[in-house]
Amino acid sequence: NIDGSPRYPSRFVLDIDQNLIDYTAPPDEGLIKETQDYIKTKDRLLEGAASENTYKPGDRIVHFIFGPGEIVDIDAAKKAWVIQFDDMPTPRQVSWRAKIERSGDS
Repeated sequence: NIDGSPRYPSRFVLDIDQNLIDYTAPPDEGLIKETQDYIKTKDRLLEGAASENTYKPGDRIVHFIFGPGEIVDIDAAKKAWVIQFDDMPTPRQVSWRAKIERSGDS
C-alpha cells in the first residue's frame, strides 16, 4: 500500500482451486503463506470478539455512525443485535463485531 502497510491478496482468491486460475505471473509462495497466516490470525480475533454478547434487549447504546439507539432483540444465530436507532424509522441488524458502547441514559 502507499502507506507502507502490507497488501495481501483477497482471501477469496485463495479459496478458488488454483488449477482453475490463469495467472499472468505465478503468485509468490511466500506471499501466499503470509496471507494465509494473516487470515487465520484475523479470523481468530474476530471469532473471539463475536463470541460474546454483553448486551440485552432494552439496553441503550451508541453506535459510532448510527448514533444512539436501543437493543430490541438479539439474533444469536447471526451473532447480531437488532437495534432501533433513534434517528431511523426501522430497526437494523448490527453484528456483534461492531463497535457500540452503552449509552449514559440506560
